[in-house]
Amino acid sequence: MLLLSPALFLSCSTEILVNSDRIASFLEEESLEYEIDNEGDFRIVGNDSFPGRDVWVRGHMNRSADVDVREIFSLSAKVNGSEIEKIAPVLLVDNTQTRVIGSWSLVKDDERDVYLILYTVKAPVCAEREYILQAIKEVAQAAAVLERVLSPES
Repeated sequence: MLLLSPALFLSCSTEILVNSDRIASFLEEESLEYEIDNEGDFRIVGNDSFPGRDVWVRGHMNRSADVDVREIFSLSAKVNGSEIEKIAPVLLVDNTQTRVIGSWSLVKDDERDVYLILYTVKAPVCAEREYILQAIKEVAQAAAVLERVLSPES
């Protein structure tokens, strides 16, 4: 019996994430305000639909075997080394028990000696419109929730 991975059945009827022009058209069709930063990333400016969070769609693609993906992410918090030691295990558990299409990631900013906590979805380049919109919403919501948890006084 031949078992195939579910990933092999991805539909590629749309190519919204295939290049910058298509990403820009998609964002405009969805009435999402955006800017393109100096790295070529699309910064979707937070609004009522995306709880005041900015969300980025990476300008470049990553590749895994025959699958091209784009990262969709939002910055949730900046924390120092002692704080990250307490937070990282909780994020790892959240990744495995709660998150469906995205996960938490950490980026170390050596210049400022802080860690950036990002919520990231790696969307296949052939993802459908609904998936991309859900990814943008999930990224914004997850990042906003963690920010509130880490800064309860705000």
